[in-house]
Amino acid sequence: MFYHFKIKKLCGGYMAECLEIPDCETQAEDIETLKQKMKTKLNNYIIHTSGYNSIIPLPMESIDYVNMKDCELFNVKVNQDLVFSLLLKNTRLKNHKTQREMAKILNYNHVSGYNRLEKYANPTLSTLYKILEILPDFPLYLLFSSKNQNK
Repeated sequence: MFYHFKIKKLCGGYMAECLEIPDCETQAEDIETLKQKMKTKLNNYIIHTSGYNSIIPLPMESIDYVNMKDCELFNVKVNQDLVFSLLLKNTRLKNHKTQREMAKILNYNHVSGYNRLEKYANPTLSTLYKILEILPDFPLYLLFSSKNQNK
């Protein structure tokens, strides 16, 4: 899964802002440092908003280049361990389910067991199957998507 960052050259450095997540932006003196900082910023944003009951926008499938004047576009890959967690949380919230409800349906003794799925997760196939039964609109195909990769 790749998010899109708009990079602008500034006096003495560069600035990057995520097109899908307006609060996700960073700056650096050189482009290589900026690329690292974009990846760190994006992954940290996903990790640190996982405790909130807000849906994180998914990447756009296409970009409107009309507003890209004097900017460069760069695709930043989300840490693969976070993709499942992000999709699970977003789908759960869209279906108006709480973590407590999900934990009970998935037979976890405590909410913390389910909560780990919405952090760094590597679920078993049987857990994935149960999740798909509970949340049939879970976008499983996005776990394996390679769209929007940089060349």
